[in-house]
Amino acid sequence: MKTLVLQLDRTEDAGSIRDKVAWGKASRVLLVWPMNFTMLDRKFDLVAVKRICTTQGSRLGIICDIPAIITEAEELQIPVFESVNHAMRKAWDRRNRRNSGRPSVFREALDMDIEELRKGKYSNREFWSIHQKSKIPVFLLAILAVFSIIIFLYPSAKITIFSLGRSSEMKIDFRVLEGEGSDLTPGVLAGTKKTIKVDGETTIPTSGSLQVPDLKAGGVVTMTNLTSLDVSIPAGTIIQKPSNPPVRYQILKMITIPAKETTIGIGIEAIEPGEKGNSDINSITRLDGPLGLLVEVSNPDPVTGGLEKTYQAVSRDDILRAAEENQKILKTQAEAEFTKILSVQEIILPSSIHIVKVVEQSEHPGVEQVGVLLKLKQTVEYSVLVINQNDMEKQAETILNVNQPVKGWVSTMGNPVEIKILSQEFDMETGSVILQTAASKMFAPPLDTNTIRRQTTGKSKAMAIEIIERSVLNIKSPEIEIMPGWLPFLPLLSSRIEIEVR
Repeated sequence: MKTLVLQLDRTEDAGSIRDKVAWGKASRVLLVWPMNFTMLDRKFDLVAVKRICTTQGSRLGIICDIPAIITEAEELQIPVFESVNHAMRKAWDRRNRRNSGRPSVFREALDMDIEELRKGKYSNREFWSIHQKSKIPVFLLAILAVFSIIIFLYPSAKITIFSLGRSSEMKIDFRVLEGEGSDLTPGVLAGTKKTIKVDGETTIPTSGSLQVPDLKAGGVVTMTNLTSLDVSIPAGTIIQKPSNPPVRYQILKMITIPAKETTIGIGIEAIEPGEKGNSDINSITRLDGPLGLLVEVSNPDPVTGGLEKTYQAVSRDDILRAAEENQKILKTQAEAEFTKILSVQEIILPSSIHIVKVVEQSEHPGVEQVGVLLKLKQTVEYSVLVINQNDMEKQAETILNVNQPVKGWVSTMGNPVEIKILSQEFDMETGSVILQTAASKMFAPPLDTNTIRRQTTGKSKAMAIEIIERSVLNIKSPEIEIMPGWLPFLPLLSSRIEIEVR
């Protein structure tokens, strides 16, 4: 089916459009209005164009975004499309659907000639008046429906009742085991083990002492030549005191001993300083090397003068004491680091903090080394047990519910279990912690919240408060919050009322 698409410009009128339609000779004519521009704004112009198309057997359609022209086109049963592609895809024959709901005055207008329309027998104002009057009842019904939905479904209210109750308090002991415990095991809490490494150093004064050789011993010896020849002994020749270990001395000057004679007053000095160089009379008897076979040695006088000096030094006790003091500091540091990595619901048990291992340790100076101060550095790995506060409160609440002050009373909302750790003790053998706690919870007589909802539904705030105060023993007057705040009464649906008992 051939379609003639006429793109109108701002200079078009009914005559120019008629000429284009007659020249095109298509079965369908599609007029495309300029964007946001009003033309052919008189109804009889649109009727004239339609009759021209009808005369030559063409179907008229338009593409337009002007509401007034679209309304007039729909009243004249002229199809309106969004775009050219839309017009090519959609059917144009809409008379059956349009005619069924169209006022009779519209059908009469289509049968009139152009002169009657010019005289204004049926003006746009009349069409609009009839059309608008038919919409008013529908519009009012829609507003009423929306308003009804808002009144019934949107409003909500929260009633807080401060019921007269009684506090229940108990002392409860818990055992915390790593990775164990559940709701089915009363008094046992699951603990999570966490580890961390911390570094630190400590400096303490040393308490040990160390003897250090200071001066060398010295004296004189007597040597006898056992041969028939002179014997020369060079300076530095070694003679020994035969002990275990042997003590060695050196001759200070070269000497020559005549054959078969004895030389006295030969000066000697200990090789190493210290008291071990001191010797008794006749205790030095050996000459090193081949000369020892030719000469006989003895010391007629004691060899003296060897001294040792005492210095302050590091003892093994100093190492242990420094490590103990350093680990006290590191334990406090580890507790602070553990606290930083905890979640909101986790509670650290400081009594369970203990050393897993010493990762690294160094000390300066070392054991039995001279020094006035000992500096000890350590990297230590600590572990700790952590419990979940919700788990502890849940168990405490269960125990308190079993031991409630009055049978049949219930715990109140908005007042959680208050629990305080009184003491804790860590058992190294089992790796568990014994917690002593004090727990408390408010209990109140049970309330029939469904009845309160029904009684307060649709009531004003003042009347609802009066109803609640007559049926419930309160510490203070109930609080009622209505949403939206301008609404003077509670919701009409009881399900939209929330009740909290404190």
